[in-house]
Amino acid sequence: IEAALASRNTIVVCSIDAGSPEVYAAKKKADVLGKVLENNKRYAKAARTGRIFFKYIMDVDNCAPEEVLRFVEHTYHAGVKSVVQDVNSYNDFVTDEMIESMALMSRELAKLGIASFIGGCGVYGYPELAIHTRLQDALEASGTMTAEEVRRRVYGA
Repeated sequence: IEAALASRNTIVVCSIDAGSPEVYAAKKKADVLGKVLENNKRYAKAARTGRIFFKYIMDVDNCAPEEVLRFVEHTYHAGVKSVVQDVNSYNDFVTDEMIESMALMSRELAKLGIASFIGGCGVYGYPELAIHTRLQDALEASGTMTAEEVRRRVYGA
């Protein structure tokens, strides 16, 4: 993987979905968060560009603010420059807490200069949930980002 990333012909997306070892182990059925982060730190160094992404699939069991903040910290320390945020595509709902946590993640990543994008099977699979609009509203309400920054974070534009 490291050689492929160094060649610049490869993009890696690693779905972390947690900030704590406990939540990671519960979601992934393996207690290996430390090893995953260690590997991705090596991959990020090999890539030397934004060709490695962390993904966070927001759900009711991983949307606590402290979980999100730990994930942001892990992302920063791993040297990963881009995060994709999504929601669980097996659910037909997105709670306000999940939206607030996505907004928190967007704000905290922006402070660290880490790009974040909203999208994936869950977000695009349920347009009636208005995830983009709800997230845009939450970010604008926080008053910590300009309208242009909000659009870039939510829509990638």
